[in-house]
Amino acid sequence: MEINETERENLINKISQMGKADWEATIGSQRPKDPVPWKKVVEVRKSNTAHLKEIVEKYGWPGKKLVGQEVAHWAWYITQHSDHDVEFQEHCLQAIEQLPEGQVELPDIAYLTDRVRVNKGQPQVYGTQFYGTDPAKLTPQPIENPEQLDQ
Repeated sequence: MEINETERENLINKISQMGKADWEATIGSQRPKDPVPWKKVVEVRKSNTAHLKEIVEKYGWPGKKLVGQEVAHWAWYITQHSDHDVEFQEHCLQAIEQLPEGQVELPDIAYLTDRVRVNKGQPQVYGTQFYGTDPAKLTPQPIENPEQLDQ
């Protein structure tokens, strides 16, 4: 889709702001002995999902060609955290998979593939999703072919 430079800059700014809001709500608030304010995280993620849905509907997936690598990654990050709307996550994954090679980072595709599968009750493919929050105690969620994971 062709858009003018002002509209493109607005799109870049909007996605960046949304991604940074999620990051701040999730990670920026994690300080020793301070709980993550999950109510705020959920509010931010639901709002981001609604706005990203509008963007994807209007422009298609915001890949590197449209918004640049950093902002394309923010769009993925928002989608990755849209667990309350698995249908939207799956729609985005399909849109990403249809883009020409190089428009989305391969790890982003792997993570979203696994996230969608886990959210649908299916085993993951790439082993990116884990149980737990303590890095020392993480265990992988079910994997489809664990013996072939390194390949």
